[in-house]
Amino acid sequence: LAQLTREQDQIPLLRKITEKSTVNDLRMFIRLIQKDLVNI
Repeated sequence: LAQLTREQDQIPLLRKITEKSTVNDLRMFIRLIQKDLVNI
């Protein structure tokens, strides 16, 4: 995502990620994005 700066460029990548991810994967992904790894 860091290499894709425009929201329109990020959406297809996020769709690919969410199609293949479990709920727990998505939770971890969101935590990584928010840099909120304290609750692990």
